[in-house]
Amino acid sequence: VERSRGLGDVYKRQGQIDEARAARLAQIENLGKFAVIGKLEGSNIYRAGAQPKRYRILDGSGKTICYIVPTGAAVGKDMSKLIGKKVGVVGKIKPHEATARALVEFTEVVAID
Repeated sequence: VERSRGLGDVYKRQGQIDEARAARLAQIENLGKFAVIGKLEGSNIYRAGAQPKRYRILDGSGKTICYIVPTGAAVGKDMSKLIGKKVGVVGKIKPHEATARALVEFTEVVAID
């Protein structure tokens, strides 16, 4: 009796591990749609009032990874609630010669955390 109860605990725990693994794999697949992931901040490189507004994406240490600019339906969207948050950016990556970094022309920005 004791042994079968122990096996039941093992099977239950294995099921929990499998569920957690499946959830993590699904999350990784969803992250693949993003051109870049990082912390969203405003950009000070461009003059105040420049349209469309440009932003920058920072890595975990606070260094700029790239700049992002809205395109299409994303132009004019309010991004203020996402400033300072970890985001995923959907868009096309292009060279940004003025800063020797990448520029992502984005169609969507999604909060990750």
